Amino acid sequence: LWEEDKSCLAWLDAQPLNSVIFVSIGSLAVMTKDQLLEFWYGLFDSGKLFLWVRRPGSIAGDCTESMIPVEPLEGTRKRGCIVGWAPREEVLANPAIGGFLTHSGWNSTLESIVAGVPMIRWPYFVDQQVNSRFVGEVWKLGLDMKDTCDKVIVDVPSRSCTI
Repeated sequence: LWEEDKSCLAWLDAQPLNSVIFVSIGSLAVMTKDQLLEFWYGLFDSGKLFLWVRRPGSIAGDCTESMIPVEPLEGTRKRGCIVGWAPREEVLANPAIGGFLTHSGWNSTLESIVAGVPMIRWPYFVDQQVNSRFVGEVWKLGLDMKDTCDKVIVDVPSRSCTI
């Protein structure tokens, strides 16, 4: 779909074990400006390192970083790596990854399970809600945001997801 930015792998290699939250909402999901801000504030408030995949078209409208308030933008710039697309399997296999904030697409879900990475699930549409509920209710894996995008819901699981 998009060219993978493998520079994130070198960034991950420089991070401590289980210290990074990997954020990726897949190839189809789109965030609103409000959802972007909630995710951003949640990551900012968690104090965690993060690798965030923000592919072209993943934010609705003309939302850019210039719309992010200065405090969380500066605070996360020092702790994060943002790429347009990442090699997901390689990222999830990296020992720096301590959690995966995912849209609950089936491929992402299986890759996370195989890599042994805890999930924070934010299902967006179609099969993702079913996948997320199944993973939580049947397999008892990860934390479900229950289709809600709220900075507290991003922050608290992010803190508990990594060591």
